[in-house]
Amino acid sequence: MVSRTSTLLNRYLPTWLHSKASSWSNRHQPDSQSSNLRNASGDTQQGSQTQHSDSGSSSITNAATGPLAYELGDNDGIYGEAPIKIGRFEIIRLIGAGGMGSVYLANDSLLNRKVAIKIPQQTSLMNRRVLQRFHQEATTAAQLRHPNLIGVYETGVDSGTPFIVAEYVEGPSLAQLLRFRTEPMDVIETSALIESLADGMQTAHALGILHRDLKPGNILLQLRAPDATQMSLKSLSGYIGRITDFGLARTEQHDFALTEPGQLLGSAGYASPEQASARHNEVSFPSDVFSLGVILYELLTARRPFSRKSIGATHLALEVETPRRPRTIRPDVPRDLDAICMKCLEKTIANRYGTAEELRDDLRRFLSGQPTNARPVPMWEELHRWSRRSPSTAALVFVCLASLVFGVWGLSIYSGRLLQHEKELSVALTNSHVERARADRLLKESLAAQAEAQRQESLARQLVYESDMQQAYRFYEENRLKDTRKLLDKYPVPGYAMDHRDLSWKWLNAKLRARYRILGQHNGPATEVAIDPSTGDTWSVGKDGVMRKLSFQQERETDRIKLNSGEMNAIAITNDGSQIAVGVSEGRFGLHAIAFVDPKTRSVSYDIEGVPTTVEALAWSGDDQWLALASRYGDTYLWNREHGISRTFACNTRNMQTAMRGKSNELLLSTSEKFGSYDITTGEPLEIIADGDRELMFAVSRSGKQIAYHRRKDRTPYLARLTDKWRQTPLTGRVQGPTRAMAFNAEGTQLAISTDEGMVQTWTLDSPQASPPKKANSKTPLPNSLDQFHVSTLHDGPCMSVAYIDNDWLACSGEDGVVAAYNAQGTAITPLTGPEHQVYDCWCSRNGARVLTLDMNAKLTIFDRDTKDPTRWSQTAAHSVFDSGTTDTSKDWKSRIKKWKHADEQWLAVSHDESRAVACYDVGSIAIVDLQSQSPIAHFHTELDPHDDRWIISVAISTDGKLAAIGCSDRSVIVWSVDDQTKQFERKYTDNVEIVRFSNDGKWMLVGGRYEELSVFSTNDFQPHWTIEAGDGTLGGIFTEDNRRLVTGHLDHSIRVWDVESGSQLAVLQGHDHQMSELEISRDQKILISIDEAGNTQAWSMRDYSKIGPLWSEDKTDQHLRRVRLSEDTNQAILMISDTNKVRTVHTIRFDAPSQ
Repeated sequence: MVSRTSTLLNRYLPTWLHSKASSWSNRHQPDSQSSNLRNASGDTQQGSQTQHSDSGSSSITNAATGPLAYELGDNDGIYGEAPIKIGRFEIIRLIGAGGMGSVYLANDSLLNRKVAIKIPQQTSLMNRRVLQRFHQEATTAAQLRHPNLIGVYETGVDSGTPFIVAEYVEGPSLAQLLRFRTEPMDVIETSALIESLADGMQTAHALGILHRDLKPGNILLQLRAPDATQMSLKSLSGYIGRITDFGLARTEQHDFALTEPGQLLGSAGYASPEQASARHNEVSFPSDVFSLGVILYELLTARRPFSRKSIGATHLALEVETPRRPRTIRPDVPRDLDAICMKCLEKTIANRYGTAEELRDDLRRFLSGQPTNARPVPMWEELHRWSRRSPSTAALVFVCLASLVFGVWGLSIYSGRLLQHEKELSVALTNSHVERARADRLLKESLAAQAEAQRQESLARQLVYESDMQQAYRFYEENRLKDTRKLLDKYPVPGYAMDHRDLSWKWLNAKLRARYRILGQHNGPATEVAIDPSTGDTWSVGKDGVMRKLSFQQERETDRIKLNSGEMNAIAITNDGSQIAVGVSEGRFGLHAIAFVDPKTRSVSYDIEGVPTTVEALAWSGDDQWLALASRYGDTYLWNREHGISRTFACNTRNMQTAMRGKSNELLLSTSEKFGSYDITTGEPLEIIADGDRELMFAVSRSGKQIAYHRRKDRTPYLARLTDKWRQTPLTGRVQGPTRAMAFNAEGTQLAISTDEGMVQTWTLDSPQASPPKKANSKTPLPNSLDQFHVSTLHDGPCMSVAYIDNDWLACSGEDGVVAAYNAQGTAITPLTGPEHQVYDCWCSRNGARVLTLDMNAKLTIFDRDTKDPTRWSQTAAHSVFDSGTTDTSKDWKSRIKKWKHADEQWLAVSHDESRAVACYDVGSIAIVDLQSQSPIAHFHTELDPHDDRWIISVAISTDGKLAAIGCSDRSVIVWSVDDQTKQFERKYTDNVEIVRFSNDGKWMLVGGRYEELSVFSTNDFQPHWTIEAGDGTLGGIFTEDNRRLVTGHLDHSIRVWDVESGSQLAVLQGHDHQMSELEISRDQKILISIDEAGNTQAWSMRDYSKIGPLWSEDKTDQHLRRVRLSEDTNQAILMISDTNKVRTVHTIRFDAPSQ
């Protein structure tokens, strides 16, 4: 029974243990660290160790029994079951299993120690070669006794199963340690480990034993400290390396019967080249040295030198490739150690260490700091070895090198030249670098200069613009309208991004357009203009031979007719506009002629040809049947539609004008002896109007009852009016230059004369209805005649023709080719209120769409601008600002206001946020009005006595509408809180307080008057921020939009600019002849407008405080400008104007709409 049990145990125990190990491995990997024999079956046996990674340390511990216990688990192992024995050894658990055998942890019951037992696989028991190799492993290992080698205790056979009992080591293998690390090992620790392993292998080599399978998996790491609880992964210093698994070992005297030809021995990547190529007869001690070199390389670099993706590729690399030196991978590897490692890896056996002893001694020399025997292989030697290993590749390289040498030799002929060129290029490159640096420096300088130049250009252009504006205003004041137009038309500058046109340009342009507009341009002198009575269009002719139709409304040419008839000098249009007669220099036969043109069909006929000289003037009769034509220094001819040339009048004059008077069929004609009228049917003289002259100019009104004439040598024009006789009157004002043309407007209320100086002079006449004459040809002045006349320069060179478009506008043409429209008394302003409103003060909203007016009856009226047409306004609300129980202003107020209506008090102000307004409505009384509800919300009163000439001069309201202030003639300034209606501040001065004003941000309050002190108070505590004496008293003031500057107007006619923060004076402006009254600044802070007590208005540049020019001249109008209110709408201004009767009205001026 015992024999049968032994036979069964012998046969099935290994197989059963192997199958149990496979099932256990689902949860635990086999423990390859626990036995020196676990690799007998190959590297696939891994043991059953459980790994734990602790964040506090890098170590390997066992989960079951502690850091040095290696078990499979609590229930799955053999431990705890009935003991199973092999001989006297009790099996504890499986350590590892493979194709050749299994290794078990067992207990020696006799000696009471743990051992490792190796048993061949049951399937291998019938293989003689396997049993011989198993026996050889036992006998070989049994000879070895060394601290770095695993010893064999005994061997035997139990129940027919051979076994080997060996020393059991608790610790991981080197392969397992490397599997947990990704970085190389310490150089010194690595060298010490390999040195100890080489010492152990020297013992084997001394006995003639070769291992032939040295690799990290066959090196066990035994803890140096017996009581250690953790295994370090960071250092090798805590371990003793011990070599195991001599399963492939052989002795030098052993034959090769166990090794079949072509059989590969050793592990791929660690075996020597002779092992990889199955050259068994060459395998010797240097083969083990090679394997130790591979392990050294791997420890130093954390990579295998010959590891490839497949075993075949690995074996090929072992034979033909030289690995990279460790120093190239890890620079901190010492050169000596690098040389030792590479000497171990020599592919030629003779170049390696002959034995492990030589390797050990060289490592000891390295560790002790002595020179080593191993030296780096010279480059030529490496090349030689490589050529022997790869002869075909070496031959190809040799051919390439030979070709290169011959090529270099061939090129050596040119080397001198190339060197010279290289030297030249080097010099050129150096010079280029110097020049590049210089160019970079110059580029930076040029960019800085460009930026400065742009700044200077911008400043220069601004200076030029301001100079042009100053010149344009001077030209306008001198009535040089053509020159003014030229300067204004320079802007905006083509191709320049900045548009300089500010308020000064827009204001002057609006004023100019109200008086002067260019309608067209001829390519040469424009000789004459005529107005089509049926359409009001202007036709002009010139020496360029082109008839041009010009529209006054569109301000452009709308049609042109080219006759190809040479120069044109005269034009006349029939009353129905159906035919135009034109005097041309080349008719059909090349002679002076009259061309008759139909403007609709553009047909042309030449019914009059052969005029002896240039046709100077043409005139149709009232019924359009007769045409008078005057030839230069020749005769005047009468042409009839039925009979042709019917009359000829010898004039013996320059013959510059001819005319038909009304519908009476009278021809006006001037000869050298007389100027009078002739019957066009009989040719007989009818009446002599004045003495004749060779250069007499004249014009007749449309009614035929007024005739103006002028002798070119006599600068006085005369007006003759017909009642029952002609009655003559000299007009006031002399003609400034030789006369070129004369014309009446349609109603005969204006007379225009053009001169050779490019001027047009106009006289305003009274009604042509005059009282009965005292005497024919009397020079007595006419009753009700006006002496008002205007002179303006409209052309560069002679103004050759004038003709009235309507009662106000006339068309004129000049030798400069310009055809222009002119209105002597044109204005750009449009009335918003009439005299019936009795306005005293006004205000404009920031967006320009609302205007508030305060009248003499304390009524606040609101006007709103049309959203579609900005030129149209409508009154939307009007309400009184009285307090409850009051329905009218006091009698004292009404009586005094007539006395004060010449004064310029500020009685209306609106908060910067436009929520509230303050208005003065009686002697010493003001009202605060909420602009949303349009009703008074507070009233304040002072004890001012009108009998003592005490009244409020100026009112102001803070930005948010919570503070209201007044300045009074009783020398006081008072500030109230609007919400709680309490007095916040009061101060007395030595004279009237003329101005009180808050800054736009509400931080400051300006106070000034007819005393020398000017003060700026802080609104936080009403303490003076600064006080200064200036200008003999202050009458007006305004803060700039950014509140950084303050502009004040003074009694000494000066304007002063102050820095608000410091109180320093920035500029003093002089340009008025009267004390200042009003100041206004454009929203863009570019233009300052100042108004003096007489109403004269000046524009100033806020950039350099230079004077631009007068916006309104008191001496040229009977209207006095009192207020200018500007808004964010830069195309509009609100004006308050008083007339000669001191009646104030509000007007608007649009800068983007045509003036009427």
